[in-house]
Amino acid sequence: MQAESPPIYLALKPGRNLLARLEAAFADAPASALLWLGEAQDKNFAVVRDFAQSRDCAVLICDAVDSVIEMGLDGVHLSRAQNVAQAREALGDDYIIGVRAQERHGAMTSAEEGAHYVMFAPLAEGETLVSDLVTWWQEMMEIPCIGTEEVPGDFVLKIV
Repeated sequence: MQAESPPIYLALKPGRNLLARLEAAFADAPASALLWLGEAQDKNFAVVRDFAQSRDCAVLICDAVDSVIEMGLDGVHLSRAQNVAQAREALGDDYIIGVRAQERHGAMTSAEEGAHYVMFAPLAEGETLVSDLVTWWQEMMEIPCIGTEEVPGDFVLKIV
């Protein structure tokens, strides 16, 4: 019996054919969360948000805590671990807060301050993933982590 694959966490870069790229990603496998890597003011974003949310996919934006509520999003992904407490204070308990972490201490502090998940996966070309950190986190912590297809976490990152 084959082990079930972890849920997909999509990161969508702005650019051409946003909806087509998103539809193709969902045709491949349903996603549990979508991280928008573009600006909050992007006029095309509402279509992307509506498409993802209509498929029970949580939609998050990178770093724009002030935009989460007004844009009807499910939460925020923070690129800096030091901002978790501030985001939790601004959003309360009803919104998802995820954080990108580069090392154990920052990841653990983020979890203590209310992060729902930590991401160890690279979001940009040229960045690397420390696979032993993902493995250690999964063995020691309850809060889910995001890895990559090569080093799967509790969720697997796919950039579209």
